[in-house]
Amino acid sequence: MAEKREYRLKIDAYSPETMPMSRLAEYLSDIAILLGEEPHVHLIAIESSSTCPVVLVDWEAEPKVIERVRKARSGEGDEDASRAIIRINSLLRKDNASADLLNPRLESLVKFPGAREEQPIERPSINQPAELYGTPFWVGGKSDLSNVDLEDGTREWKCLAERPVAISIAQHLYKNTLRVSGKGRWRKTPGGPWNLERFVIDTFEVMRPTNIQNTIEELSNIKAKWKSLADPLAALETIRNAE
Repeated sequence: MAEKREYRLKIDAYSPETMPMSRLAEYLSDIAILLGEEPHVHLIAIESSSTCPVVLVDWEAEPKVIERVRKARSGEGDEDASRAIIRINSLLRKDNASADLLNPRLESLVKFPGAREEQPIERPSINQPAELYGTPFWVGGKSDLSNVDLEDGTREWKCLAERPVAISIAQHLYKNTLRVSGKGRWRKTPGGPWNLERFVIDTFEVMRPTNIQNTIEELSNIKAKWKSLADPLAALETIRNAE
């Protein structure tokens, strides 16, 4: 008879008698996704004390199961398995619990910190004047503030504007790059960049089409005294090092 191996999800919350069946089903569903190899993974028991589903894995499928779990733990491999780990941690936070996925030797394959995981600090939004650039590709809406969507390369800005401003912007749909000025509300994502939550356009201006050659020529035509110096870089160095 083929050997089978036992794996356990040890959850330090509830007991089999107190855990709601619907919550247990959620844990079991995500563990099944994490382990994969559906025909070779079998639930055989729910051990007492803490809630601890016991899963049998057919020996021929075990290497694939271990590899799938290892990759999911490091954020590689199948996205469904990685998302299952995230969902299990989310469930544990709701249950004020943590858990371990144990191998047949009762060694931890995956630690689920759950409620013990330190949560990033949520920062308040910041309001400040700002400028954005982009070509309008959508203007519309029924509210007093109309939606104005701008495209700047691969980035899209979703803005608002009072109707008279929105009507003026609509004349430039798909045609011109605009510089819009207004009030923005920004929020810092935990461990990530600042995201724009809201931007109300007050004014805008059409940017003149140009290219790098024209820009260089315009910069060269700017009048400046340093252009008359024999060695501008030497003069700059003297200024930097002067007493």
